[in-house]
Amino acid sequence: MGRSAIVVLGMHRSGTSSVAGALSMLGAAPPRTLMSPAQDNPRGFWESVVLADFNDRLLTAGGSRWDDPRPFDLAAVSGVDGFAQEAAHLLRAEFDDQSLIVMKDPRVCRLFPFWGEVLEATGHDVAVVSPLRDPAEVAASLTRRNGFPPRQGLGLWLRHVLDAEAASRGRPRVFLPWSDFLADWRGLRTRSGRGWPCRWTRRPGISPTRWMTSCRATCAIRRRARPATIRWRSAPGKP
Repeated sequence: MGRSAIVVLGMHRSGTSSVAGALSMLGAAPPRTLMSPAQDNPRGFWESVVLADFNDRLLTAGGSRWDDPRPFDLAAVSGVDGFAQEAAHLLRAEFDDQSLIVMKDPRVCRLFPFWGEVLEATGHDVAVVSPLRDPAEVAASLTRRNGFPPRQGLGLWLRHVLDAEAASRGRPRVFLPWSDFLADWRGLRTRSGRGWPCRWTRRPGISPTRWMTSCRATCAIRRRARPATIRWRSAPGKP
């Protein structure tokens, strides 16, 4: 039986953590060294600390960083073959020989051409889930957490979404609006149909329904306490 990888490709503050957590509870193996929960994400990030650090180093090697809205040029990375070898080693260390894994880090939106090849080289069939959240909500969340002006947050959202869409063409994939996920998380199973390289098997002893109820409650509290503050302005000469 072959191995499969579900890659969550979504912008920061777009629900990628909740989607990765739900995928894990439906049977996909999470990484070994999970990032600890934080005040801005109390339900956990469901991503690897080790792989996030690696992705930061890869971006730096290409003259970029996580909040850079410019296209990332993998050809600008010196010693990319060495990075690929290290990435393959880290995958084995984080996931062992699990038959179905979930990999999540918003940085991978800009690095998916690299990671797609590494995952295939390590024997994984690759599928993609792309959570999509209203860009105004994402920008407002980045303003609260990082102090970014709305224009910067919107630019980052556009870069991540466009790069993820372009790089995942030709692969099994699902685009998942954030509101749809909150309303029906089980849709992850029904929307991933023909062409997907995996079968869902819920992990014993875990209640994804209870966990998702907690996620909805957290989101509702945040929306009541911190409404979006972005105001759209028309372009000059337009109503």
